[in-house]
Amino acid sequence: MAERLRRALGLGPLTLERVLRDPRLPGLGDAALNYIASASQSIRAGEPRGARVSNRALLEAVRASGLRGLLAKRMGRKDLGDAAEALVAYALIEGLLKPSECVDILVEETSIEEGLKTIIQIAMKRVGGAYAPGQD
Repeated sequence: MAERLRRALGLGPLTLERVLRDPRLPGLGDAALNYIASASQSIRAGEPRGARVSNRALLEAVRASGLRGLLAKRMGRKDLGDAAEALVAYALIEGLLKPSECVDILVEETSIEEGLKTIIQIAMKRVGGAYAPGQD
C-alpha cells in the first residue's frame, strides 16, 4: 500500500524542509492522527472510541517538540498544524514511523499534547536523518 500511495501522491525522497511545506500531505496526516488518537483512547477505555486531535493540542505539541523553530516565523496556526500533519503523514508513508508505535506512545503518555510532542520529535529525527540535504 505504501508504494501505491507514494506513486499516487508523486512522492519520492524529500528533505525535512520539503516535507514541512508539502501541501498534499496535511489532510492525510490529520486523518492519521485522528485514527491514532481514536485507537489509543479505545485501548484506554476498553471499548471503541472516536477522537479528534484538537488544533490546540497539536499547536502545543508543535511548540513543545521544537518543530516551531524549523518553520517560518510568520506562519499562522493552521500552517503550523499543517506542517506537523505533513511530517507525520510522510513518516508513516515512508515507514519511518509505525501507526502502532504512535498508538503506544499516546497510550503511555499522560496527555495528548505530550504524546503528540513525542511523535513529532521522533518523526523529525527520522525524516531529517533519512535523506541527506539536497536530495530533493
